[in-house]
Amino acid sequence: MRDNMTVNKPKIINKTPKLTRFNNGGKRAKTTKIIWHYTGKAGVKAIDTINNWFNEITKGYIQNGKYLYASSHYLADLDGSLYSYIPENYIAYTSNSANSYSIGVECATTGKDDHYTEEEYKSMVELGAWLAYKYGLDPRKDFLRHTDIVGKAYKICPRYFVEHPTEWKKFKQDCYDYMHKDKNTPTAKTQYLRVLQEVNVHDKPNFNKDSICGKAEKGEALTIVKKIERTGTDMYLVKAGYYITASTKYVEVFER
Repeated sequence: MRDNMTVNKPKIINKTPKLTRFNNGGKRAKTTKIIWHYTGKAGVKAIDTINNWFNEITKGYIQNGKYLYASSHYLADLDGSLYSYIPENYIAYTSNSANSYSIGVECATTGKDDHYTEEEYKSMVELGAWLAYKYGLDPRKDFLRHTDIVGKAYKICPRYFVEHPTEWKKFKQDCYDYMHKDKNTPTAKTQYLRVLQEVNVHDKPNFNKDSICGKAEKGEALTIVKKIERTGTDMYLVKAGYYITASTKYVEVFER
């Protein structure tokens, strides 16, 4: 999918709070989707959402007699600033049933239709392209709106993209195009691995028994996202979302 060498990480301001049970659900093993949200109050800066909402939840916030669990991995602000909140390898309470396999991005909005400023939209594209590149995703297929997970009857989110589907399609295409913006850069070939004999696969980058989540069959071809260097035998994270040994006894790597 990649036809340029790299997508640079945009400037991101770290606002990671103390991790508590109210803002995260523990470690997350895979990323197959990026899910987009809106903060819900037009004209309110994302930084104010961090200070006034997420930080209160971190301490334990009771609403209607119950603790509220909510958070996000990233936030995009009206002035184009990007903030990181929950680390990517942790589950953020952002996308309901998709939390275990997705990264959530909350976006501030403005106006009666909850649209984005030009500065913010540019940063959203840069963040989306970088995350897609990092995890080997295609924005056109692997980006979702929160509503795509929960349905319109439950929540309209992000409102602008749900109510303007052509703008949503354009945003995904803009992210894809940004990933491939430099057509003169030498092509980086995609790496694959071929399974030489049946082997366990893991939902975490280790060989512990409790991380085994299935088996790779002899002859399978898997797309490599990145190599995980470890003490002892290295592992590969593959696009399917799990980890497999890098031992040449079990796999061979090829490009095309």
